[in-house]
Amino acid sequence: SVVVGVAERVREGMVVGRAEGPFSAFVHSPVPGIVTRIHEVLLPNGQRCPAVQIRLEGEFDLLGKPHRQRSMGMDTNGDILSFLASRGIVELSGSGLPIQLQWRRPKGTDIDHLIVNASRSEPFLAADELLMEQKPREIAAGLAVAVEVLRPAKVALVVTEADAELTDRRG
Repeated sequence: SVVVGVAERVREGMVVGRAEGPFSAFVHSPVPGIVTRIHEVLLPNGQRCPAVQIRLEGEFDLLGKPHRQRSMGMDTNGDILSFLASRGIVELSGSGLPIQLQWRRPKGTDIDHLIVNASRSEPFLAADELLMEQKPREIAAGLAVAVEVLRPAKVALVVTEADAELTDRRG
């Protein structure tokens, strides 16, 4: 549900839509600005949902600014999953399923392998490739969170030959 109103000032990263139910995710404003309109849009699957239109105004607090690495300070996997849910993190390769649902597993079950697809197999995933080249430490930190929550016996990072050569050149 929408948690902001028309004419309200929003900051970059501010929650503008609250998750309702297990298969939904929080939505955050990508820009600072003023809410100019709230209207219904038709999604590709035929469902309708509210959309918040924001006029860019003001200065970015986060984008383009240096960030310091910080600990999430979470004690349990449930804390980490709740944190991820509050950030609106969803799976992007197809279903759009909230990550906390994908990472939950029944008590007593083990994960043999966590396979991370870092290959350049899809030409339309240029943003993924750019992130892998420019933000390897942040990606490694995210992988560490996944390993902490999922506790797989083994982790496999899948790369293409070209990716391996790039890694070799960087040391």
